[in-house]
Amino acid sequence: MRKLFSIAALCGLFAHAPALAADMRMDDIVISANKIESSASEAASSVSVITAEDMEARQSRTLMDALKAEPGVFMGNAQGPAGVNTLMIRGSKSRYTQLRFNGIPLREAGAIEGNYDALLGSLQLAPGSVSRIEVLKGAQGSLYGSSAAGGVVSIYSGGRWDSGFSASLDLSGGSYGTFTASGRIASGDDRYYVDFVPMFTRSDGHERLWYEQGGFILGAGLRLSEKTSLELTSLAMSFEGASFDAPFYSGGQWSKLVRYGDDKKTSGHVMLHGLTLTHEASDIWTVQGRAALTRSERRYRHYGTEYLGDTAYLELLNTLKPLENLTFIAGTEYEAQQMELESYGVKAQEQNAGAFSAYAKGILSFLGRKLVLSAGGRFSKHEDFESKATWDAGLSYAFDTGTRLFGNVATGFYAPSLYQRYGDGSWVKGSPALEPESSVSYELGVEQALWDDRLVLNAAVFTTEYEDQVAYDIARQAYYNADEAKVRGFELGFSVQPGELMRIDLGWTHVSAKQKTAGGTWEHSFQMPDDRLTGTVCLFPMDRLKLSLTGRWEDKRKDADGTVMDDAFFTLDAAASYEVSDHMQVYAKVSNLLDEDYAVYGWDMPGIHAVAGVRFTF
Repeated sequence: MRKLFSIAALCGLFAHAPALAADMRMDDIVISANKIESSASEAASSVSVITAEDMEARQSRTLMDALKAEPGVFMGNAQGPAGVNTLMIRGSKSRYTQLRFNGIPLREAGAIEGNYDALLGSLQLAPGSVSRIEVLKGAQGSLYGSSAAGGVVSIYSGGRWDSGFSASLDLSGGSYGTFTASGRIASGDDRYYVDFVPMFTRSDGHERLWYEQGGFILGAGLRLSEKTSLELTSLAMSFEGASFDAPFYSGGQWSKLVRYGDDKKTSGHVMLHGLTLTHEASDIWTVQGRAALTRSERRYRHYGTEYLGDTAYLELLNTLKPLENLTFIAGTEYEAQQMELESYGVKAQEQNAGAFSAYAKGILSFLGRKLVLSAGGRFSKHEDFESKATWDAGLSYAFDTGTRLFGNVATGFYAPSLYQRYGDGSWVKGSPALEPESSVSYELGVEQALWDDRLVLNAAVFTTEYEDQVAYDIARQAYYNADEAKVRGFELGFSVQPGELMRIDLGWTHVSAKQKTAGGTWEHSFQMPDDRLTGTVCLFPMDRLKLSLTGRWEDKRKDADGTVMDDAFFTLDAAASYEVSDHMQVYAKVSNLLDEDYAVYGWDMPGIHAVAGVRFTF
C-alpha cells in the first residue's frame, strides 16, 4: 500500500514540473483508445504507441521483440522457446488481453483462451510491414467487449495511401539451425494501395523442439470516391513442429519435458480475412463497416486430435462530431463462433455460439481541449448467457507545464471460450454451466513531457477486481467459476533522448495478483511474478550504424501457497545493424548475452544464442 501512495505523491510532483516541452507527446494521434483517430490527450487510460521508427531503433524482428520493453506487459513462452507465447497486461491472465489486427479482433474459437497470442509472437516484422503497435492498458469492456478486461494490443499493417513503390527482402540465420526469410512489396497512390508481406521461419529449436512456420500479410485499399474507401486485410500462417508434453508443476517441482518423434508432429493453420468500408456521410458523420472471418486448425498427431474453429465478425461503427469539442461514437457488433473436434479422424463434437453487442461513447472537451471527459457503455447479449452491461467513465487534464493527469473507472466481462465450456473429450471435460466473469478496474496516471519532448516520464496505479473468475481444477479436469480475484499494482516509465546519438527507455511494473480459495482465504495467483524491470539503450554513433542493448529482470514465479516455482532472472540482449549502402543493411543479434541459466513456466530457456542477417530494400 505504501508503494501506491508513493506513486500517487509522484503524480502530484509531476503536475508542478517546469514547462520545457513545446510539442508534447499528448498530441500524438492514437486509434485504439476510442476506435477512431484521436489525440492521446483524449484517452482516459494508459496507451502506448510503438512506431515503425521505434521498432527500427530497438531492432525488433518479431512482435514479441517489439513488446519486450513495454511497461505493464508480461510475456512468457507457454510452450518453450519454439515460438509459442503468452501475452499479459498488468498481471491479468492472457485471456483478458484482446489482440486486434487492423481493427479486427483475432479470435481462435478452438483454443483454450480463445485468442491468437500464442501464434503471433513469432510474427516477422519485415521493414514497414507493421506501421505501429498500440498497447491500451486497463479494462476496455465498453468499446471492445469480452476479453478486454486487461487491455488491448492493436497491430496496424504498413499499407498506406500515397506510399509510392517499395520492396524489400530479409534473410537471416543463426543458432539451433534457424533460418528466416521475409519480404515486402508495396505500392500506393491517392487512389489505391497494395502491401504484400510473405514470411518463413525454420528452426531445429532449443531442446530439439523444431518448428516451421510460413505465411503472409496482405493489405489493399481502393478509394471508390472522394469520401468512400474499401480496404482488405488478410493474415495467414501455416505451421508444424515437434510434439511434446509440456512440463507441469506437481509435488513442489516441475516435471521433465517429453518430446515425441517427428512422425507425431503438431501442425495447423490460422487465417484472418476482412473487409472495411469507410464512408464520410457528411462533415460531421463517418460510418465504417467491417466484415471478417478468422479460422484456426490445429492437429496433434500424438493425441490423434484435431481442433477447428471459425469466427465470423460484423461491426458497424458510427462517428459523430456535431461540435468541435464533442465526439460521439456508437456501434453494433455480431460474432458467431463454431468449434469442431475430431478424434482419430472421427468427429467427436461440434459446438456453436453467437453474441450481439451495442455500444456507445461520448467525449467532451473544455478549456481549449485541456480538460476531456468521456463516458461509455455496452450491452451484450450472448445466446447462451444472460445479458451483460458494462460501462466506463474517465477524465484527462493537460496542464500548460507539459503534464497530463488522467483517471478512469471501468467494468468488463469475459465470456468463457467454447473449449472451456465443452472441453476436448479427453484431457479436459466439458463445463457447459460456466458463467461469464465480471470485473471492475480503477486507474490513476500522469505523464510529463520535458525538453521539447526528449524526456517523457509516466506513472500509473491500477487495481482490478474479478468475480466468477474461470479457473481450472486439475483433479476434476474441468473448468469452474471461482469466487474472486484481484490485481493491484503500479507502473513507471522513463524515456529520454539526450541528443541525436542516444535514446534510453526504462520501465518498472509491480503487480500483486491474488485469488480467493473456496475456503475464503486469499492466495498468490499461479505463476505470476510480482515485479518486472526492463531497459533499452539505443545508440546511433554513425549515420548508418545502430546499436541497442535490452535488459529484462523478472521476479520469481510462485505457486499459490508461495512456493517458488521459477527463480528470478536477468537477461541481456545486444543487437547491431549497419547500412552498407542505401539498399543493403546487415544486422546481428545476440540473445541472453550473459548466458543466464533460467526457466519460465518450467521450461529451460536457451543460453547465449545469436542470429545474423542481411536486408535488401528497393
